[in-house]
Amino acid sequence: MFLTVEPAIGPERSHLPPQSIEFQHRAQGSGTPLEQRTTPDRFAIMRHLALLFAVIQIAGCAPDVTSHLSQISKVQGTSEQKPGPINNWLKGGIVQRSLAKDKPTHILIEVDGGGIMGITPALVLADLEKRLQNSRHITKLGDIVSVFSGTSTGAIITGMLAAGISAQRVANYYETTGVGLFNSKGVNPFPICPLFAAKFKRDVFQDSLFDALRSAGKNPQMTLGDMYSGPLLLIASYDLCSERTLWFRTRDLNDKPLRENGNVELVDAISSSALSAAIYFGKLHAPEVVWDQWQSDGSTRQMRGAVFNDGGQGTQNSTLAQTTLQSIIQGWGDPFSKNDQVVIISLGCGNNFSTRDYAAASGLSPVDQAVAYLENEARPESLVLQWRAASFISAHNPYFRVYRFDYVPPAGSSAFSAKMVKSYEDAANGLTHRSDYEQLVSDLGQVKLAPTGPTPSANPPASEKQKSSLRGI
Repeated sequence: MFLTVEPAIGPERSHLPPQSIEFQHRAQGSGTPLEQRTTPDRFAIMRHLALLFAVIQIAGCAPDVTSHLSQISKVQGTSEQKPGPINNWLKGGIVQRSLAKDKPTHILIEVDGGGIMGITPALVLADLEKRLQNSRHITKLGDIVSVFSGTSTGAIITGMLAAGISAQRVANYYETTGVGLFNSKGVNPFPICPLFAAKFKRDVFQDSLFDALRSAGKNPQMTLGDMYSGPLLLIASYDLCSERTLWFRTRDLNDKPLRENGNVELVDAISSSALSAAIYFGKLHAPEVVWDQWQSDGSTRQMRGAVFNDGGQGTQNSTLAQTTLQSIIQGWGDPFSKNDQVVIISLGCGNNFSTRDYAAASGLSPVDQAVAYLENEARPESLVLQWRAASFISAHNPYFRVYRFDYVPPAGSSAFSAKMVKSYEDAANGLTHRSDYEQLVSDLGQVKLAPTGPTPSANPPASEKQKSSLRGI
C-alpha cells in the first residue's frame, strides 16, 4: 500500500514520466529492492541526551589551559597585546586586475540560498543582463553563461535562467509573485507547525513556477535531460537517505547526456532544493532518484530513492566550491595551458558572519561550551571556507577569477518573510554600484566569450546517447 502525503505539484503532475519525482511514500513491503531504514530508532532521543550529558561532563572536567604562546610577548620584553581587532575593516569590493581580453572566457554564476531574500541576487543579475545587452547585444544572460549553480532560492533563480528565461523576468517574478506567495497566497491559514501543516503551500509555489515557465514560452514540464544542450545547471539538494547533499545536473561529469535522473522535471529538481525545508514546506519524497553510496574504504554502490529536506541543510547553502570544482573538471582556466580564463560570479542573499568576543569566549561555562558545540552549524563556516578557497585560487591563478557580491542584512531580515523587501532591493542597488561590479561589467563587455553548452567531442551521435551514463548524483 501507499501512504498518501500532501500533493506537491499542480494538476499537470498527473502526466509524470516514469523517472520523475513522485510525491508519495513507498511503504515497507511494497517490493522495492532497496536496503532502507523503514523503522524509527526508538532510542534516538536517549542517545542524544546521553551525548549532551557526556559533552557537559567532559567540558566540566577539561582544564582551562592557556597556551604558552600567549607568554611569548612577555618573555621577549615587549608590551602585552590585548585580544581583539588588530586593524580596521578593509572595504569590500576591491577592484581586481582586468580580465584578459583575448582569452576565451567561461562565465559561471552561482547563487546562494536565502528564500525571498533572493530578490537581491535576482535584481543584480537583471542589471548585469541589461548592461551586457547594451555592450554585447545579447538577448538574455543564459546566452553567454557556461554554468549556473544554486541552492534553494538560488536553484529557482539559476534553474529559470538555465531554462532560457531572461534575468529581468526572474527579477519580476520575485518582486511580484514571490512577494505575494510569502505574504499571503502561499501561506497555510492556520499552520500549527510542524504538527499538522507546513507553513507554506508547496503546490501553490510550484504552480507559480509552472506559470513562469509557460509565460516565457517554455515547456513547464521540461526535464533535466531536455536541457542538455544549454548551459550546465547544478542544483544542490540535501537527502535524508544518503544524509548528504545530492546534485541534480543537466549533463553528466563527462559532458554527456544523463542516463540516470534525466527524466526528473526541472520544477521537481528545483522543489527538492527550494521547497522541502522542514516546518516551512515539509520533506519531499523521490522514490525513483538514483544516487551513489560511498563507503570509507572507497567502495560504492548505486541506490534508488531519496527524501529531500531543503538544499541548504548541509554545507551547500552556497555552491561556490562545487562551481569551482566544475571549472577544474572541465579543464577551464588552466594556468599551464593558458588557453582560456574563468570568471565565477557568486551571489549571496545577505550573510552576517558574526564572531564571539575573546572575553566572552574565555568566560564560557562548561554548559555554555557544550551548548555552543551542539548548536554550531557547518553551513556558515562552509560559506566562509568556500569563499576563502576560491579567493585563494583567484589570487594565485591569473586565469581564474571569482567575484563575490553579498551584504550584511539589516536586523529583522528573514528568508521566509517579505516584510523587508525594500531593504533587499536597496541591497541590490548598492551591490551594482560597487567598484568591482562596475569593473566586472566593463570587462565582460570586452572579453572574448567561450562557447557555451557541451563540448563538441562530448556530444555523442543519437544512437550512442543511451550508452553514456552518470552513476548517480
